Amino acid sequence: MLFRSGDERLDDVHFLLNNPLKIDLFTRDLASALDSAVDMRTYLGLALDRLDGTRAHAHWAVPPQAPPTDETLRATLALAAAHVDSAFAALTPSERQHLLSITPSLLARFAESGRLDEVAGAEYEHHKRALRLAKSVDITQLFSAALRVSALATALSSPHALNLPADAAPVLPSVGGTLLYARQTGLGWILVGGPDDNYYARDDILCIIDMGGDDVYVRSSAAPAAESSGVYLCIDYGGNDRYIGRAGSAIGGVDLLVDHAGNDIYQGREMAQGASFCGIGLLWDRQGDDIYRSQRASQGCAFWGAGILIDSSG
Repeated sequence: MLFRSGDERLDDVHFLLNNPLKIDLFTRDLASALDSAVDMRTYLGLALDRLDGTRAHAHWAVPPQAPPTDETLRATLALAAAHVDSAFAALTPSERQHLLSITPSLLARFAESGRLDEVAGAEYEHHKRALRLAKSVDITQLFSAALRVSALATALSSPHALNLPADAAPVLPSVGGTLLYARQTGLGWILVGGPDDNYYARDDILCIIDMGGDDVYVRSSAAPAAESSGVYLCIDYGGNDRYIGRAGSAIGGVDLLVDHAGNDIYQGREMAQGASFCGIGLLWDRQGDDIYRSQRASQGCAFWGAGILIDSSG
């Protein structure tokens, strides 16, 4: 049987369907490329290539970040949020919200039967509309946002690179432990946690940089609210941490999580641990003996986007 190419099938998938005996060689070559990757930019480039994207269209020439100041941190995250908005420019605000809000039930239907047309009526029509809208999302703009955020993560590969003022941080509901810095922006909170044990359970956080300790991160697995920036960055430098919910996973945006060290536990239900729907989700655990638990649509899974889970050692 000859499988013909079409806009619903990636080039890699089309090639392997027509050349099944080359699957082993293809996976070896891909594994080799992943093994040689050294930073988030390289991982994102590999994902974009596999999605038939063009790097020139994704603002690939993002300049390396110097140690970010308060101003450059906020400006870079704002640029990333602008790219996310551009990705959805072909949709009206109500269409964008419909697409994101229907995601949980859409994924549940896929997980239950693998088909959408087994249930007729309003649910089927809502899901069909969501899939049509997903095709209008500009994935290259999502990669542009991810590149901006990954440049920050690379610049902050060491806690000594942090160059933020030591402001007196306020007490925030659903946040526990010592905060060295807290700044509320129009896109969400930017928080720097101290070296002791911290707890983060807010959905209006834009960026967390945590110095260490055995921390707990709780993030909702539900679709983001309409006012969400669509951008999230979390960097944890050490400690035996626990991530509950949507860790390094994005619905309608970009979500990057880098855990540098520690024996960590990742626990989610769906859209967790390097997953995405119309987004870019990346989880990179660099060291430690870690545990990953999830039920579905997780751990390097993506629909209309990229889901990347990297566990470098342990």
